[in-house]
Amino acid sequence: MPSGLGAFAGKLLLQPTSHGFIQFFRYGLVAIVAFAFDFGLLYVFASLFSWFYLLSATSSFAISVAVNYLLSTVWVFAERAKRERAVELALFV
Repeated sequence: MPSGLGAFAGKLLLQPTSHGFIQFFRYGLVAIVAFAFDFGLLYVFASLFSWFYLLSATSSFAISVAVNYLLSTVWVFAERAKRERAVELALFV
């Protein structure tokens, strides 16, 4: 059984949990990843693909919300109340 820093890192990053602090920490990491997707895709769409800026911003935001939702449901809040996905997504957005 791992002990010390390895056990703490495993609990913080790998194991499903309902502990509020760990969920808060994980959600912070998910927010950073979603921001990176949003900003990166905005650059790609607007600069590299030469899309209109409103289309670029809307598309990158929609994709980053989807990434945020997927990571949150799979990794952060894996132990969550059972409800329909459509209702959950609407509440999330």
